Amino acid sequence: MIDASGKAVVPFAPGSRDAPKEDGKEIDTCGRAIVALLSEAADTARATCEHAMSTAQKLSQKLQAAEDQIKHLDADMRHYRDRATRAEKWLATIQNEIEQKFFAPKVAAVNSRS
Repeated sequence: MIDASGKAVVPFAPGSRDAPKEDGKEIDTCGRAIVALLSEAADTARATCEHAMSTAQKLSQKLQAAEDQIKHLDADMRHYRDRATRAEKWLATIQNEIEQKFFAPKVAAVNSRS
């Protein structure tokens, strides 16, 4: 008997038309077919597992690379934030110096004339 996919199907029990066989060949045929199907299922499961493990390994490596990149970018961000903070402090210092050196004498001169 052949199913829709073209594989041989072994009946488990003799039909009403079939006479029971005394030599046990049918049992052996069924047993071999079951063992073959089990082997095929095991091979498919093994291939699926290997594919899943390979995919998991690749994703794990990508995740590790992304985490390393995040650490690097975080360190860069802290570095540039510290530089910007120091630059802002220097700009404030320079602004104060300019106001004291250039504008404070004019205000004092204007006040002394009055």
